[in-house]
Parts: sequence; structure tokens; C-alpha cells
Amino acid sequence: MKRSVFFCLCALSVTTLFSSAYAATLTLAAPSDAQLPALKKQLAAWQKKTGHQVKIIKLSNASNDVFVQYRTWLASRNNSVDVYKFDSQWVGQLRQHLLDLSQDTTQQQQMFPTVISAYSDQSGKLYGLPYTVGIPLLYYRKDLLDRYQQPVPKTWTEMTRIARYIQQQERAKGQKNLWGYVFQGAAYEGLTANALEWVASYGGGQIVEADGSISINNPASIAALKLAGSWVGSISPIGVVNYKEDDVRGVFQTGNAVFMRHWPAVWNLLQKESGSAVSGKVAVTRLPYEGQGQSAATMGGWGFVASKYSKQSQLAKQLVIYLGSQEAQRISTTYSLPPTYPTLYDDPALIRQFPLLPQLKLAARDLIARPSAQTGQHYPEVSNEFWTAVQRVLQKRQAAPEAVEQLEQRLKRVKGRGW
Repeated sequence: MKRSVFFCLCALSVTTLFSSAYAATLTLAAPSDAQLPALKKQLAAWQKKTGHQVKIIKLSNASNDVFVQYRTWLASRNNSVDVYKFDSQWVGQLRQHLLDLSQDTTQQQQMFPTVISAYSDQSGKLYGLPYTVGIPLLYYRKDLLDRYQQPVPKTWTEMTRIARYIQQQERAKGQKNLWGYVFQGAAYEGLTANALEWVASYGGGQIVEADGSISINNPASIAALKLAGSWVGSISPIGVVNYKEDDVRGVFQTGNAVFMRHWPAVWNLLQKESGSAVSGKVAVTRLPYEGQGQSAATMGGWGFVASKYSKQSQLAKQLVIYLGSQEAQRISTTYSLPPTYPTLYDDPALIRQFPLLPQLKLAARDLIARPSAQTGQHYPEVSNEFWTAVQRVLQKRQAAPEAVEQLEQRLKRVKGRGW
């Protein structure tokens, strides 16, 4: 009996030594955003399953600041960070610093093609996996549309008319702070996302096409920007040119807008947050289109990549693959983060926790990517030039035809002999 106990203790000791000898700690860098609680829960599940630990480096919530920090670390071949949380548009700019996952997983084949395209190149290399996809929607005050017997708009012209009509009617009743439409109009990446939707939904292309050609200077693009410029001071406040995500939500959530362009993550805030003036009064639909165009939703979202300079490259890959898995995305979906797998949008258990999923699946068909893959390291300049030109139109400092023509010339200079 003593001998049996002795062998059991020895076996236990060897197992303990083996586990501790092979347990490792990875370092993951991520912005301090609203997605952090979901990430922590996913990491806890991975740590429990593998025995490895993950240390999170929390960065700014400002995506531009995060990108600059990442670029600095990667350019210096920093090996202290193993895994990075990436905005989908950053992959094309920094892929030379990232590990290729194409031989390590096939789960990307089950994801939305548009979403996974931001993480791969034409040669088939896979530089990361998406964690969630941002699908912008048109939020609207269902109670106000019902009150004035107005339809849910399908075109931008129709939305403009309805917004103006309800704004006039409500202001006549004393609601002086009500506006028809609010959107992200500040000079930053959010305006690029909004304006790309306007242009693409008019049939005006995607600024720079997949073959690298600059397409922005066309009648459809000009018409789209003309309409957007007409909103400011009419159905949108003059201050919309300074609005970012939280500003837009604040106006809508306090009951001071009929329509709003925003991301799915604000749904729960509008419905559940104490003090919301619009709880139970809101619905969503696809973003409008115009003419020969079709609804276009600029793809947002985040994913994870493994650093080429990690000292634990195989383990870093394993963590990225887990965070991009259906198992992990079942967790994040319960935090109102849309998954990258179409099949999860039909899951009854997930729909009960995130009722927007069926509508989001329809809107996902409208996803378009910003031209970061085709412009590579030049994308920040392209986006900056684009949002600057759009702002001049919104601020009525320049007419749309002139702004678009000058934008085309500036983009040609950025392109030079090639992207």
C-alpha cells in the first residue's frame, strides 16, 4: 500500500513539474475600449484550457494613438509583445511584421469573405483573424415614424425628406433641440467610413479600387457629397463636423435626433442604460442607397495578429486562432459584438441575448472594405486626404465638384509610381 502511494505521489509530482515547465505567459496589447470585458472572459477560458497565462497591455482608447504605438513597436522589432489587437484596416499597412497563419488554420473559410479579405493578401497569406465585425446601421425613432405615418427610408433622399418633415413637426410642438440626422462628421477615420458609404451607395466606387486605380472623381461621388453637405445646418447640427461616436450617441440617446448612423454595440446602451430617453423607441435598418447604387456599410471591426518578433511564435499563433474561433466568438457575441461567422447569426441562444443578429446578418451583405489593402502603407494619407476633402464640403468651404477634383490630384501625388 505504501509503495502504491509512493508511486502515485511521484506521478503527481512529475505531472505538476511537466505542467509548470511548459506553462508560458504571452503578452497581448489592446486598446482600453468597451470590448475589454469580453476579451478578458475569452482569455480566462483559454488560460483554463491550456494552462498558459496572458498579460494584457492596456493602451489608449483612441485608435489613432494605438496605431502609432503599434507601428513604433513593430518597426523596432519589439519582442515583448506577442499578440496585438488590430483594427482590420491596419493589417495591410503592417503585414510585413506579422506571422502568416495560412498553414495553421482553415477556420477563416467559414467566415464572411469580405471580413477575412482584410486579413489576407492575393497570394493567400493570412496575417491574422477577425474577432468581431463592425456593421454600421441606420438607427431610427420608431415612435416618431409611426406618429407621423412615415415609412422606413430606403434611399438617402427619402431619409432626408422624412428627417426634415419630422424635425419641423416636432419643433413646432416645442422640441427645439430635435435634429433629423446625426453621424460621425469629425475629421478622423469615422468620417472616412461615413463618406465612403455615401459615395459607394450612390454607385461612386470606393475611392481607390482593388486594382489600385483612383476612382473618386465621378458624378455619383459628387452627388453624394452634395447631399451630405446639404444636411449640415438643415437636418444635422452645424456641430456635427466635430462629432465622433460618443457625441452622436449622446444626441440620439437624449431623444434629440430622428435618425443616427452608428455601430451595433450601442444598441444595448440605448435600450438598457438608465436614463436613456429612447429606450423601447428605437429600431434599426440597413443604411440607405441612391439611384443605381446599393446599400453600403463600411466594414469596421477588430481582430488579432501574432508578431513576427515574438519569442513564442507558435503559442502566439494558437492564441490568435482561438480568439478567432467560433468558441471564442460565442462569448463576444453575448457582449453585443457581431461575429464573423454567418452560422452564428442563426443561433437561437445567441439571438435571445443579442436580438439584432438576424438584421445584422442581412446588413452584412452590404459590407465594403476601406481601400487599405490596395493602398498599403499609404492608406493613412489616403484616408486623411479623403476626410479633409469631405469636411470642406460639410463646412461649406468648398463645393463638392471642386473638392473631389482636388482630392483626385492629391491622391495621385500620394500614389506616385504605385501604391
